[in-house]
Amino acid sequence: MPPLPERAPASEHHAAPAPTEPDEQQPDEQQADEPRFGYEKVDARVLASLRWQVGSRLKIANTKHLSAASLRFGTREALGPHAVLFLFVADAPHEPGGRRLYTASRLFEAGRDVEHLPTVLDDLIIAARAHIAAVGAQWQPLDGVRSLVNGEPVHLPVGARYLGVAVSTLDTDQGRWSDIARTLHEKLPGGIFGSSRQISGRCYARLVDHTAMQVDRDPYPAFGDNGIRCTQPVDIDHYDSYRRYADLTSSGDHDQQQMWQRLTALHDLLTAHLNPGRDV
Repeated sequence: MPPLPERAPASEHHAAPAPTEPDEQQPDEQQADEPRFGYEKVDARVLASLRWQVGSRLKIANTKHLSAASLRFGTREALGPHAVLFLFVADAPHEPGGRRLYTASRLFEAGRDVEHLPTVLDDLIIAARAHIAAVGAQWQPLDGVRSLVNGEPVHLPVGARYLGVAVSTLDTDQGRWSDIARTLHEKLPGGIFGSSRQISGRCYARLVDHTAMQVDRDPYPAFGDNGIRCTQPVDIDHYDSYRRYADLTSSGDHDQQQMWQRLTALHDLLTAHLNPGRDV
């Protein structure tokens, strides 16, 4: 997999502007009500549909993460409990909302240096900054020896835009992955083995429309609970139900808040480099 870089320790006088006619507007006034970012020009239902796609895709990604980590547990190629997902979107007239979602992933081999999620994200921030400094505007996180991904190849169509970044983790309220994984490979009372279907997972994401999202893959979900906690609606007809998650990034324990800070920092860095107009 592509290696990550090591962590480092008197104003001038100007003539007054010509007076304007009373009915003439200044440029700033003309543009005051115009959208600043691309996503602000997109219909609310399209944005909600796209967020729903992201939430659904993250559940699938977390399931694949669990499957791969379970198969490789206890081997020399064992995987760590965290993975990072890079999200892109492209126009697709025949898809729901007219958008198609693409995901690229980075997995990490098991080791003490990848057990702490905020540290994993710190390393990726350092790597991305180094690559941008070395390559400049041409750098892409999916291309070449400076790629940030090592999962299945993803071929983006022309015009694809960076949408956001997410993490998949197998450390949940059930416990740490290293402890949970042993139940899949050791006999339980009664001579049976544990099942991966009983293991939960979780994802977190930041998107260019300022959305923060938490997705829980619960093997025993409550009736009607889709597991998606989002600061913006994923169902435009039930907008009010999502206002209760407005404080999503400031809630949780210390490690979770650190994770949100690092994930947001990585997202802001990638947004500024890849999609400053925040187009979706």
